[in-house]
Amino acid sequence: MFFEMDFSHFSFLDEAKNDWQAAVNLYNSGLYSQAVYFLQQSVEKSSKFWGLSLRFVSYDDLKKLGHNPHKVFKKLFGEAVLLGMGNKEGFELLESNVNRLPSVDERVHRIGSKLKAELNFNYIKIKEGQTAMDALRDCFMEAENLDIVGYLEGLRGKPEWEKKCIGMVNKINKESRYITLQMGLSFLVWGLESNSRYPDYNEGTVPSDLYSKDTELVKALPFFTEVQGVCIDILDEVCRLRE
Repeated sequence: MFFEMDFSHFSFLDEAKNDWQAAVNLYNSGLYSQAVYFLQQSVEKSSKFWGLSLRFVSYDDLKKLGHNPHKVFKKLFGEAVLLGMGNKEGFELLESNVNRLPSVDERVHRIGSKLKAELNFNYIKIKEGQTAMDALRDCFMEAENLDIVGYLEGLRGKPEWEKKCIGMVNKINKESRYITLQMGLSFLVWGLESNSRYPDYNEGTVPSDLYSKDTELVKALPFFTEVQGVCIDILDEVCRLRE
């Protein structure tokens, strides 16, 4: 999962951090619809930062993506090989399933459960008696990336590379955890940008009613903002280490 990166887009990540902090502060002040809006904005900007940095999203693409950060991951799964994490067809099935959920409350419950299960998940596990190099080899073998498998085989028996492989495992686990968590959040905030900010006279709704303290999304907002904070920390650590 090691991509060539473009490091000219950190302003997106910096703004995502600011929006995340605003969401936390607004929630603590009881301004719940505003907190929902800034969480959506933070997820949108950090997702777009990831896409821009990995070069599979361009500035021209941003207008087409609109306020739909899940479309960043649609492009990712459509154009990149992610060590067997999924493909375009799998993503489109997930997108369709989320779109069919009957309410935001159902989305909160389904996505919340998934994120809790994935929060500390490691994509590559080093089994007892196994070296980090062996774990990497198994991972790339499963993804049918035989070039990297052959490369790793050529390094076998070189002690200095075992330490490097441990670092590679840690990076891949962090990046795969980021993709899983951020993609889940991107589906969570799908469609929230407008109705958390503006009254809808056609529907007869106002943001403060849609996102009061008694709604399921607002009840779960501290957890979702925590997950977004984890995503931002991973991006900050992984991307700045590659500068």
